[in-house]
Amino acid sequence: SKDCDDANLCTFDVCTHGKCVNNAVPDCKVCSIDQECADNDLCTNDSCQECGKCNNAIINDCCSDNRPCDDNNICTLDTCTKNNRCRYDRIEGCIPCSELSDCDKIQSCVIHNCKKGKCVLTKDTFCEEREGFTAKCKKKTGKCTYKKKKNKCKKEGTPCDEKKKCCSGLSCNKKGVCQDKLNMGL
Repeated sequence: SKDCDDANLCTFDVCTHGKCVNNAVPDCKVCSIDQECADNDLCTNDSCQECGKCNNAIINDCCSDNRPCDDNNICTLDTCTKNNRCRYDRIEGCIPCSELSDCDKIQSCVIHNCKKGKCVLTKDTFCEEREGFTAKCKKKTGKCTYKKKKNKCKKEGTPCDEKKKCCSGLSCNKKGVCQDKLNMGL
């Protein structure tokens, strides 16, 4: 109310039951120059407004001990530089996810899971099988390598048992020798 104005910009002036009440405005500072508004926070732009009140505007992407950097992106490394600026460096190979299917687009023989918002490697691997080859997943590259299998089967007329198997089309006869399946009865 005009009748209760105490000329202090940091009070809220009202008339209650015929009496003036001048309640303090929280965090209010009266000023005449910018320096009077210094709040010792590197991340605010401190100025004195024409009306005589301090304005401590927050500076975007500024960081200090009490204002950490966080862009809410799991795939960035958030740091505060010497110049009190936030820096968000992309983490190489990091793929954000909200569900397991988001990790399916990764072209890799290493199976991924979605954990805490990012695709992570598991110990499991998968390589498509090819006849006559053994497959191996190279975890560093995420690529399958194939190596031709060595023929370890026993040829016709050679000794055999359960461990030493006969080649395709042959069977181990009662005498322990690889023989053509068609001639087994002879």
